[in-house]
Amino acid sequence: MDLFGTDLPVDDGFAWCDAPFLQALKQGDWVLLDEINLASQSVLEGLNSCLDHRGTVYISELDREFTLSPGFRLFAAQNPLGQGGGRKGLPRSFVNRFTQVYMDELTRDDLQIICDNIYRQHPSIERVLEFNWRMHSATMVKRLFGSSGAPWEFNLRDVSRFMELALTESPLEQSPKPVDEFIEMLYVHRMRTQQDRSHVVDLYNEVFGTKLTLSTPSLHITEQALQVGNAVLPRRAENARITRLRSLHSQLPYMESLMKCIEMRWMAIMVGPAGSGKTSLVRWLANATGNKLVEFSMNSGVDTSEILGGFEQVDMQRHHLALVRKIGKLVNLAVFASGYQDTEQLAHLCSVYHATRRCTRPRDLCALVEQISSSLVNIADESFMQLLGEIQQEMSEFAALEVAGKFEWVDGILVDALLNGHWLLIDRANLCSASVLDRLNGLLEPNGVLYVNEDPKRQDAIVPHANFRIIMAVDPQYGELSRAMRNRGIEICVLPAESSECRVDDQAMVARAIGVSSTLLSGDVAPQANLTGIVQYAMQLAERTQRGAVAVNEEAGADEMESLVSLVVDPVDSMVSVAAWQSELIRH
Repeated sequence: MDLFGTDLPVDDGFAWCDAPFLQALKQGDWVLLDEINLASQSVLEGLNSCLDHRGTVYISELDREFTLSPGFRLFAAQNPLGQGGGRKGLPRSFVNRFTQVYMDELTRDDLQIICDNIYRQHPSIERVLEFNWRMHSATMVKRLFGSSGAPWEFNLRDVSRFMELALTESPLEQSPKPVDEFIEMLYVHRMRTQQDRSHVVDLYNEVFGTKLTLSTPSLHITEQALQVGNAVLPRRAENARITRLRSLHSQLPYMESLMKCIEMRWMAIMVGPAGSGKTSLVRWLANATGNKLVEFSMNSGVDTSEILGGFEQVDMQRHHLALVRKIGKLVNLAVFASGYQDTEQLAHLCSVYHATRRCTRPRDLCALVEQISSSLVNIADESFMQLLGEIQQEMSEFAALEVAGKFEWVDGILVDALLNGHWLLIDRANLCSASVLDRLNGLLEPNGVLYVNEDPKRQDAIVPHANFRIIMAVDPQYGELSRAMRNRGIEICVLPAESSECRVDDQAMVARAIGVSSTLLSGDVAPQANLTGIVQYAMQLAERTQRGAVAVNEEAGADEMESLVSLVVDPVDSMVSVAAWQSELIRH
């Protein structure tokens, strides 16, 4: 949608719809244009007449001129040009129309005053502030360490997150909570090299006066919960699926940090080269906890319509598939609620569900839904009844749907995940334009919401579902996210295991998942490869075994592994990714 509005589909064709800026201009509201140095030149030129002596806006599509209402006020905000992310310098003629106010960074005393008023003299606040301030000084002022991944932001957001973790009730009922857990998650795992992480540990020891020990947490899983170290997430057992993914020993510390982000409803930014296992880590966690994971791979051509949604012609097939997916979810809930006792009823439900997939006429689909609901009258589960009501309402709308010459708004992946409580994994997020990702800034704030101004029927903000989580995956080889986006998330850099014992354990786990003996993986050569190389090698051994080939001895295995290592040293040349080997792993 343009700055002032555009023609959008309505019931009888197309009609002009005012954009929020034009609505505010008419009503005399205040407007804040955030990240204005990411706006296009056409948007900036459209504001000129609002900011000079004319105080009017002319819209050629309507052939009308609108005068600014007396109470209308315009504010703009931007991050400095030097922070990158697609930001550009504004024309001097445009900037001169504003009263410019430069906001300095918060000083150590400012942070102290803010935290004293919010956290009421918490016993750890002094040392936390001192540690955060010295991290900023060491990495950004003195540049003693942290050059890989710089520039860094250590500010009020980090202190607030630390205190939120300290004040939030833990399901493990630990009191007081271990401070080293927060340091590892918020500071140590952000660093991109083992040497930088050692510097962070030394700084912690100096400020807090205790020794920080980084150990591998243990994993416990039950029907009700998943626990890794001090992080605990509830499991939705009815949605859990059998998978060949495995939790690797060397990735458990990163798993614990990721689970803490999920628990606190913070965005996690998984950082690491291709083949490091960051995407599979998220997949395993989503599957283990029974949450639906929606994956979206970014590229430089993605725009906001692919994330938020847009207008498309009414498609009966799209509505039919959406209903079938909901019916499948309803049957799954019914099967879980029945405790798998009545086998005849379960068989009947499955046969009816498969009939809905083949059904094409709305009348027949309605009859099948009524058949399912009549056979499940004894189920009183709240989520089941709510879903059944939604399906029945959508069925009535589907039966009355008109197709010819009609357009409708179709939600994008982000809006759909927000409304339905799915986990959203944005892979290769750093390949996307900052002007697209920064639309999420308001959503990523505490108690954030999302405005979709492109949809005229959705005037109110979208409040995220309680189960919604957003995770980004970044390969730093292709650049970084904007500093504003990085500061709104928790960076977790996945590094290869330091211990050879951990590497051997991981290789054995991968080999068993694929179905080959771990002894065939060479211990002295295999650690040089990333997870992609290990999986490729193991899959080749599995294929040879299935074909009845001669067993591979250790010397030959080492030679083949060395050739595979040469393939995966440069992921760009080999075109290998975690998604590729994961799909192959499932296929086999």
